[in-house]
Amino acid sequence: MFTEKTFTLLEGLAATPTKAFYEQHKNEILEAVQNPLRGMFQLVQQRMPESILCTLETEKRILSNVLKNDYGQGGAYDFLWGAFYPKGHKRSHSAQLSLSINKSELAAGFYVGENGKDIQKRFKQNCKNPKVLNLAAEFDQHFRGFNIVYGAQSRVELTSFSEWFQNVDDLGVGARVFFNKEELLRLSPAELADKISVLFRNFFPLFFIALEEEPFDLIEAFHKGTSIQKKSIWTEKPQFWTWSPGEGAQYWDEFYEQGIVAIGWDEIGDIRKFETKDEIRHKILGIYHDNVPENASSKKNDVLACWEFTNEIKIGDIIFSKQGKSKILGYGVVEGDYEFDDSRKKYKQIRKVKWLSKGEWVLPNENEMAVKTLTNISTYRDFVALIANLVGLQLNGCGANISPNNPAYSLAQCAEDSGFSVKDIEQWVRSINRKGQAILYGAPGTGKTFIADKLAKHLIGKGNGFLDLIQFHPAYSYEDFIEGIRPETEGGQLSYTPTAGRFLDFCKKAEERDGICVLIIDEINRANLSRVFGELMYLLEYREQEMVLAGGTKFRIPNNVRIIGTMNTADRSIALVDHALRRRFSFIPLSPRYEVIESFHEGTNFNPSELIKVLKSVNALINDKHYHIGISFFLREDLRCEIADIWNLEIEPYLEEFFFDQQEKMEQFRWSKIESKVLGA
Repeated sequence: MFTEKTFTLLEGLAATPTKAFYEQHKNEILEAVQNPLRGMFQLVQQRMPESILCTLETEKRILSNVLKNDYGQGGAYDFLWGAFYPKGHKRSHSAQLSLSINKSELAAGFYVGENGKDIQKRFKQNCKNPKVLNLAAEFDQHFRGFNIVYGAQSRVELTSFSEWFQNVDDLGVGARVFFNKEELLRLSPAELADKISVLFRNFFPLFFIALEEEPFDLIEAFHKGTSIQKKSIWTEKPQFWTWSPGEGAQYWDEFYEQGIVAIGWDEIGDIRKFETKDEIRHKILGIYHDNVPENASSKKNDVLACWEFTNEIKIGDIIFSKQGKSKILGYGVVEGDYEFDDSRKKYKQIRKVKWLSKGEWVLPNENEMAVKTLTNISTYRDFVALIANLVGLQLNGCGANISPNNPAYSLAQCAEDSGFSVKDIEQWVRSINRKGQAILYGAPGTGKTFIADKLAKHLIGKGNGFLDLIQFHPAYSYEDFIEGIRPETEGGQLSYTPTAGRFLDFCKKAEERDGICVLIIDEINRANLSRVFGELMYLLEYREQEMVLAGGTKFRIPNNVRIIGTMNTADRSIALVDHALRRRFSFIPLSPRYEVIESFHEGTNFNPSELIKVLKSVNALINDKHYHIGISFFLREDLRCEIADIWNLEIEPYLEEFFFDQQEKMEQFRWSKIESKVLGA
C-alpha cells in the first residue's frame, strides 16, 4: 500500500512545498499517497465495531487537500492528513481519529482540529475532574505495548495518561502513535490496519471527554457495551447564520415565498466543481492561470460566502434573514443541500429553507451585524442568544427547538429497496394511517422488521417526525411501557416516584412535532399484551379520547403517532393474540417472496434458481405458512461462500426442531444432499 514512491513524493513536497510541484506530480501523488491513505481508512473501517462507526463520519470529507487555501500564494502541505469525526461536525473543528503521513512516518491517534477551540477548552476542563484520573489507569492498560506521544503539536513522551491529563493545558489535546517509514514498508496493509483499528477503538472514549459536559457516565456505559448511539455527542447541533437576500433585502419577499435561501455569483456556475477556495477566487477574478497579479483583490468575503454556502451550511442550520447591519426580517431552518438551479434568471445558488417567522426586528443597544452576504455567527453565543430572544426563537443546549424535515422516501423507493410491489406498500400505508397501528406477521426471515423500518421512513418522510424502535420480551411490563414507580433516594430517604415508560416518553416527544412519528415494536407478541398495554387498549381504538392512567396522569395518544408491530408466527401463533387486540390493529401477512432473492442476486456471483426450488420444496413439506423458511437468510452479497454455514448452522437446526419426531422427512434437505444442486457443482 505505502511504497518507496510514497515517501519519495512526500520528500519532494517537503523540499518544494508548492502548487507547481503538486501539479507536476499530481497523478503520482494521487496513486502513491492519497489513494493508499484512503485505502487504509477503508481497511480500518472494516475492522471497527458498528457501535463506534454509527457515530462517526467515515465517507465524506475524510482526507485533507494537498494544496493550501492561501489565496493564490501557491503553497502546498508536505503531509497528508485524514480523519474519522462525529457525524454532523466539521473535521477541522472537532474531535477525531486521525491518520497523518509525511516523508518519514505515519501518525495514528486522537486529535482535535485546530479550529475546535471550544472542544479543546472542554477537554481541558474535564481533565481537571478527579474522575479522569481513575480513567487514566484504564487507558494505560488498553495501550500497553504502544509508545504513546502526547500533545497537540509537540512530541512529548510521558509515562502515563494521568501525566498527560494533568499537564494538558501546556501540552495540548492530542495523543498519537508513530509508525516510521521502515515499519510502514515492512507491515502488510492488513497488519497495519489491525494495529490502527486497535488504537482507534482504544482512543474513542476520549471523544466523550472532548464533546460532553458530563462524560464519565457515558464512558462507563461505553466500556460496559451499553448502546450510546443516541447520546448527545451524535446530535447534530445547528449552526446559526445571518444572510442578506440581495442588496437592501430586495428579494426577501420572493425568497420567502419560494422557501429558499440564495446567493449571487451566478457567473461562476456550480460551486461544487471547485475543490478549494483559491479556485473560486480565480474564477471570480476571471483568472485562468496560476500567476495572480499582486494588485488583484483577495475577494475574501465573496469567496468565503460561496464556499460556506456550498460546503459549510448543513441541513438543520438556522438562517436569520437581515437587512443592513441592524434589522432582522425573519428566520428559518435549512431543509436542503446546495443546488445550482440554472433555470432561474438570477440568484441560481440556492438551498431550500422552511421559513418559520417573518417580521421586522431591530437589534438593540447599537448591536450590529456584519455587512457581508453570509456570516456564520455560531461561535458568538451571546449574539445568537440576543437575536433569538429578539425574534422569539427558543434555544436549548443543542441549539434551537426546531426540528428540520426528514428527507422524502417515496413509495417507489420503498418498493425498490424492499422488493415488494408499490401496490402492496400503498395498501399497507393506507391501512396503517386508517387504523393508526398495524402488525406485520409471518414466518422467520420474511423481512418483517426490515419492511417495518422502510414503511416508517416513508411515513415520516417530508415531515419533522421521528421513528423509534423497542423490542418486547416476556418480562416486559406496563411499568416499562406506560408508567410505573421507580425507587429514588434523596438525603438518605427512600421515595417512589411515578416515571413515564417508553410509550409515554415517545408520545410526549411526538406532541412537539407536526409530522408523523412512528414507533416500531419488534416481536410484539412475545410480551403479555393485555398486561403491557393496560388503558392503551381503549385509547388505541378511541384516539381522540383522553384517560387518567393508574398513576393519575392524564394521557391521550397524539394524532400523529403510528405504531407498527412485528410478529414472528413461529414463536407464537397469531391465533393466540387477544381478539380485542386484533380488532385494534391491522394485520399484514408477509410470506417468503422468492423473487426478492432473484432480484438481489442479479449483481452477484450466485445463481439462486436452484436454491429457490429447494426452498419451495422444503416449505411445501413444512406445509404451515407460519413456519416457512424466509428469504432474509439468503440476502447476502457473498452467499456462495456463506451459504454452507447458513444452511448447516441456521436452517438445519430449525428443520430438526420442526421435524423433531419425523427426522426422516428432513434428511433430503441436509446440506450434504443439496450442496451440488444449489451451487451448480
